[in-house]
Parts: sequence; structure tokens; C-alpha cells
Amino acid sequence: MQIVKDIINSQRQWNQFIRESNRNLLQDAGFSTEEHFKRFKRYLEDENFEALNKIMKKNQKIDIMYGRMFNCVINKPKAMQWLITNGYNINLEYDYDNPLINAFECFNKDRILFLIENGASIHIKDYSGHDIFQRMIGKVGAKNTDKIITFMQLAEELGRSIKEYGGEGFLSAVFNVHIYDDLESEYMKIIDYFLKQGVDINYRSTYTKITALYISAWYENLKMCKYLVKHGANPLIGDRTGERPYTKIYDEYSLEISHYLKSLEPKGLHDTKWFTNNLLKQGLPKQVIDICLSEDRVFKLVENINSKDDYVLIKEYIEKGGDICFKKITKIVSCRINNISHLSLSIENNNTRIYFNLENKSIAICSVYYYVNYVEEKYEEIGGVEEFINMLKPIKLVK
Repeated sequence: MQIVKDIINSQRQWNQFIRESNRNLLQDAGFSTEEHFKRFKRYLEDENFEALNKIMKKNQKIDIMYGRMFNCVINKPKAMQWLITNGYNINLEYDYDNPLINAFECFNKDRILFLIENGASIHIKDYSGHDIFQRMIGKVGAKNTDKIITFMQLAEELGRSIKEYGGEGFLSAVFNVHIYDDLESEYMKIIDYFLKQGVDINYRSTYTKITALYISAWYENLKMCKYLVKHGANPLIGDRTGERPYTKIYDEYSLEISHYLKSLEPKGLHDTKWFTNNLLKQGLPKQVIDICLSEDRVFKLVENINSKDDYVLIKEYIEKGGDICFKKITKIVSCRINNISHLSLSIENNNTRIYFNLENKSIAICSVYYYVNYVEEKYEEIGGVEEFINMLKPIKLVK
């Protein structure tokens, strides 16, 4: 009974906190009460500019950006014009719901032209860093595909070149082909259009540096991989960690696509003897090389009795399952983490890979997370090879 009372009291405290926070925001925006704000908003919707001007003259602290009032009058040009004239910023970067992007999503040409005439930037991005092309692609459907292409053309006419700026939108369409099976044909129309307009088929995303072919290999879509290669996709372009489409996938799970991608690469990249000797020269211990040369390369990472108490990433990884799929020897690639050379030893799992630090010859774990404006890397050294191997439990795959 006491637990229930504590939960109720906690909820009441939270609700009180929210009310006080909203009240403070309201006052910071120049509105003394909620009713004051609602009256201002009502005058705007009724296009009572005389009343609005009186309020603005009387209280110059009013912030018209508060409450996203622009979205309440998107079908009223006079009210939109009044807001813009009085300082509403229609080009606020990373806005939750930018007016111009909203107009493109609604396929409203009149509103788009009105906003452009009043200073809206055709290059604006939303709160997730997505541009107009990316946001429109989210509206793909049997009834919208032709509209999307029409309004992509309009965006280009207004200065947003598809060839120059369509890369991220193109990658979004490729991603969605694999996510929405029932809309594959519609997304393919969009992808075809991007390519016809000159988008670089080998465009690399801003932060991850992945390509359309890389995405398709990741999703094990052989049909899409062949389509992209036919149109000029380069199979040797890697991501920010050096992973190529071929090295990204685990052979035992994707034999057909693995063989196809391998056939596109120079034979020298698959010389087991050369790779083995080269990795030994770089200092990769024989115990690890033997694992990567074997057919049984799947393990579960388990906590060792001697595991350090300050292992944070490792413990998180173990809690998520702890599976490690070591690469074939010819799929090990080099990369730099914290400006130090490493070898990538495992297939990515839960945004995490196992690495060999070439400087101090230790095993490390690194998780990478991608956000709107930056990349976050979490890095932790496990220790020596012996210690690491003692933390591995073999897993037999059912073939």
C-alpha cells in the first residue's frame, strides 16, 4: 500500500514540476498567463492584426516563436506574413517542424512559393538534420510517389540541386527499400529518379561514410546490390572504419551475397597466405589469427573471474548478449581510433566491434553511436590476448 502511495505522490510532484516549468516558459516568452497566450493566438487565427499590434506595442518582451504559432496559421498567408514581419524566424536551424519542410511534405506549392518569397531557405534542415528531399521520401506510397518527384523537381527549380544535394535523400530511399518491403517498387522509382538526375551512386553519408551498396550488403539484398553495381557502384569504397561491403557481412549467414561481392574485388584482396603473413608482421597474435582462419569463429563474451571491476563497455556488451563473430582473415581491415592504428577483428554487433590495438598490442572494444551533428565513440581496452581469449566461450552454429 505504501508503494502505491509513493507512486501517486511521485506522479503529483512530477505534474507540479511540469506545470511550473510551463509557467516559467510562458512568462519568459512575455505572456503573463496561459489565458493571455490563448487570447494572442486567437487574435492571430482570426487575423485581428489591430489587436495583435496593440499587444506587441504594449509588451515588447513577447516572443512570437513561442508555442509554434506559425503552424496554427499555415493556410492563412496574411497571418503568416504578420508573424514574419514581426520577427518569426522561418529559417530556424534544426527546428522540430520547419514551415518550408512542412509545406513540401504537404505538397502545397502555393505555401512553398509564399515562404520562399518571404526569405525561407531551400537548404533548411529539420531537428534531425534531414533536408527537404529526405523528409519528402518519408511520404512514399502508391498515391504519393509521383507527387514526391514533382515536388523534388520544384525544390531543384528553387535552388536545391538534386545532383549536388540529393546524396542523403538517395541513401534514405535505399535504406527504406529494405525496411518497407510492400513499398519496394515505389522507392525504386525514387531511386531511379535520383540517379537520372545525376546523384553520385557512390555518395558517402556525412558521418558514417557508408554508400548505397554498403547499405544493401548490410541488409543482405543481393538484388539491390546487383542493381547498384550495374549503375556504377564501387564495391571497394569503405565506411569511416575501413569496412567494405564485402567485409561488413558474415559469410556463414550470407553465402550467396558474400560470394557475389567477393567476385567484384581484386583477387589479391583474398589471398589468405599473404594476409596471414602481413598480420603476423603487424603483431597480431597467432591465437587470434588461428581463430580467424578457422570455420568456428562465433563466440560469446563472458565475464572472467579476473575481469576488472572498471570494465564498463564489456559488461554492457555482455548484458546485450555478448556474441562476437570474428572475421575471416581476409576481411580484417585497418582503421584509426583516437589517432592510433587498429585492426578490426569482428563483425559489428549492437554498434560494437572488437579491435586489436597495433600500438600497445592489446585487445579493445569500441562502440560507435551516430547522432544529428556528431559521432560518439566509446572505447575500452580489454587487455592482453590471453586474458581476452579466457573470456570467450565457443558457440556452434547450426548449418
